[in-house]
Formats: sequence, C-alpha cells, structure tokens
Amino acid sequence: MANIKKASRIIHKIEGESGEIANKSRTSGKKSVVRKGRKSTKAKTTAIKIPAGKYGNLPGHPDVIFQVKEKGPRPKALKAYAEEMGIEALLDKCRL
Repeated sequence: MANIKKASRIIHKIEGESGEIANKSRTSGKKSVVRKGRKSTKAKTTAIKIPAGKYGNLPGHPDVIFQVKEKGPRPKALKAYAEEMGIEALLDKCRL
C-alpha cells in the first residue's frame, strides 16, 4: 500500500513528460492585473464668494432677512440667487 503512492507519482511524472498532464498542472500562473482607468474630472466652476452682512428683498423670499457671518455656510436661497444673477446684482439689489 505504501508503494502505491510512490508508483502513482512516478507514473504521473512520466505522463507529464509526454504532455498529457503538463498542460493541466501548469495552467495556473501569475494573475493579470486589471488597471483601472482614470476618472473624468468635473468641470471646475468658479465659486461665488458672498461677503458677510445682511441680505434681504430676494425675489423668492421678500420678507426674510438673511444674516451671513464671516465663517459658516451661506443660505441656499441666497447662494442660488447669486449664482443665477451674479454677485454684483446681488450686492446692489439685496444688501442691506
């Protein structure tokens, strides 16, 4: 029984030299690496900088007075109006 393993190994080596098993045992090799392409960048938009102060008389919100501080987020309605009309129009029309 112990000699059967040795004999089968020798037989497999002989068959491998003839080419039958050589293809099966040597198919595993180095895996090919899939390279990811670069992501497309977003178009850069110029950020509108709204200065600190009080703003009112917005077309969508005529009664609301927006208080803008030096640091912190700008109100969405104010920012949307500034992007739509421009910063100069916002300062002329809405700054209190």
